[in-house]
Amino acid sequence: MAGEQHQKVARPYEVAESYIAPCDCTLGNQEIQKGSWVLVLHILDQGLWRDIEQGKYTGYSIGGFGRSVPANHEDLVRLKEATEVAKQERSAMIIVARHGSTTYNRGGTGKDLIRGQLDVPLDQEGERQAVDLAKRLAAFQVTHIYTSDLKRTADTARAVAAKQPAYIKVTSVPDLESWGLGDLEGKPTTGPNVAKIKDWVLHPDKTPPGGGGESFNQYTDRLVRFYERVLTNARPGDVIVLMEHARGIQLLESWVEAGQNKAQMIKRFSAELAKEPDTVRPGGYVILTQQPDHSWKMTTRFRPAVSRTVS
Repeated sequence: MAGEQHQKVARPYEVAESYIAPCDCTLGNQEIQKGSWVLVLHILDQGLWRDIEQGKYTGYSIGGFGRSVPANHEDLVRLKEATEVAKQERSAMIIVARHGSTTYNRGGTGKDLIRGQLDVPLDQEGERQAVDLAKRLAAFQVTHIYTSDLKRTADTARAVAAKQPAYIKVTSVPDLESWGLGDLEGKPTTGPNVAKIKDWVLHPDKTPPGGGGESFNQYTDRLVRFYERVLTNARPGDVIVLMEHARGIQLLESWVEAGQNKAQMIKRFSAELAKEPDTVRPGGYVILTQQPDHSWKMTTRFRPAVSRTVS
């Protein structure tokens, strides 16, 4: 309740914003230090708001009550993640998340349809996964969100942003789009089609036939170009979310493991990259943390439980 002079007199209001300031900043004429709790109230009581406008009240204090409840497993996982964030406060962090599922995600290789750059939206399960992902990432003080401009990633990114402070915006990046596979898009992930993809990975200058097809080299060049820019420009304390597609996550992991060297990535991981990517399920993520020597290391992998009924 909102009262006057600590009197328990209910005055209607709603919380407009509540967040921990991720950096030193200025709000109005007020200097805000990094780590401060910023609470903005929308006063609904017209009489109280009139008193505020007339200068009768110039600030407020906060009191509250709490109750303890048994923690479940998910609570403990979130606490562990939040603790890890605190430990890594001075290290940049990249959270690479996969969008929620679509009607083309039907249970893995042989059942899924090849999505590529088809603008397939989230299905009902994917929308739920996006909300669950947003709740998990609410434990992190996100500073930037970048997403592929395809609807399934953009909608998942917007769900994540909705659980962050209002000033955290979503930036659409066409270079994060999935691999353009031309005429193969929309086809099932059966043996012959998977074999074609493998051939294009092992012969990276070949271009898939059909409109929108791009060679594996063209695909990796644009992704690596963006990854290099993000990792190079990351600063201590940054928590950057990349909303990605399965193959993009697979490629990023391989590129980092190869010392951020594309030639070494192709040499060492061609066989892995030729496989159907499933290192991260829809709604899951991996976390890359910058090390003291400025290299990057994968420190966390979250794979949500499978709840889809496959027929």
